[in-house]
Amino acid sequence: MTDGTADPTDPTDPTGHVAVAAPAANTRFRLPLGPAATVRSLWSSRRLLGALAGRQLRVRYTHTLLGPLWALLSIAVPLVVLLVLRSRLAAAGGAARSLAFLAVALVPWSFFAAAASAGATSLLTDSSVVTRVREDRAVFPLSRVVVAAVDAAIGAVAVLVVAGVRRELHVSAWALVAVPVLLAAAAAAAAGAALLLSILVALVRDARHVTTLVLQFGLFFNPILFSLREVPARLRLPYVAVDPIAGVIDGLRAVLVSGTAPSVKVTAVTLASSAGLLVVGLVAFRRAVPRAIDVA
Repeated sequence: MTDGTADPTDPTDPTGHVAVAAPAANTRFRLPLGPAATVRSLWSSRRLLGALAGRQLRVRYTHTLLGPLWALLSIAVPLVVLLVLRSRLAAAGGAARSLAFLAVALVPWSFFAAAASAGATSLLTDSSVVTRVREDRAVFPLSRVVVAAVDAAIGAVAVLVVAGVRRELHVSAWALVAVPVLLAAAAAAAAGAALLLSILVALVRDARHVTTLVLQFGLFFNPILFSLREVPARLRLPYVAVDPIAGVIDGLRAVLVSGTAPSVKVTAVTLASSAGLLVVGLVAFRRAVPRAIDVA
């Protein structure tokens, strides 16, 4: 703009910060609840979603020595720790686990944990902007999912290249179909968790600390150091229903490490659980966001 004011149709101002138009006084926005209206609302807010994700990536990596390499380290460091634990367990008589076995599990879990953790505090972190936007406020937790996906993609490429060089990958023909489907399930679960937790944390601040503890425990609850096949058969599907990331890990291991087809039952439960979590997150967010913003 030549007069120095921000264009209300542009989600970013000339400095790169998110620019919003302040609503009229005493205006309380309510988000649509129907499926079609929800999709239209999110689509119309896509520019703000991109602006928020871009801003977070710039803040994360600008003026840092390593830049995007930090995303690689966030995967590499816990992977090294797990490799050490693996060697100790193997020395004690446990099953030996390859780098690929651990990496294929660590990447989706790290993505989910990062998205859920950042999404949980998104309404509080951006409270000064959330109260002023006319767009769909679901873009605030969802932008954290986008950032976590970018970080996970950087880490995944690096560790898979290393695993490939070590000849530990045995890619199945099912990978072309299964990998995109399983990644979509992981994204849906992460988005649902981020939406749901953002509301819980905004309404009950103690939920932030509970979320941190649960996600820390999740590293050991998920089948990262162990295989889903080690879970008793009668508990396997209920386990995946509660934790869809476990099903994502099992499917990715099947098509990328074992060279086999993923379990149809486990994949079906994974997709249903991920979709259910996303629907619950969207519905809860839309019903509770006006009150959550008043509290935030």
